[in-house]
Amino acid sequence: MRNGTVDLVFANEAELRSLYETSDFDTALKQLRVDTKLGVVTRSEKGCVVASKDRVVAVPAFPIEKNGGHHRRRRSVRRRIPVRSGARRKS
Repeated sequence: MRNGTVDLVFANEAELRSLYETSDFDTALKQLRVDTKLGVVTRSEKGCVVASKDRVVAVPAFPIEKNGGHHRRRRSVRRRIPVRSGARRKS
């Protein structure tokens, strides 16, 4: 990364801090901006940060409404894939 061969890095906050061996997110982010052209770091409920050499953009997370624990069942993928003519369908 430091020799300029990496253009884009995706990481979560813990991975970024581990990569730069620091417990401070801001220190790790500052180093990421030096080492890459573009970095995207997810931060759970804090959203994510998109960073380049000249700019940092914080994107907030949006809460997901709970639906009372009821989930719609999904049909299996096999039922959604059309059968080609001449192809046999397993039961």
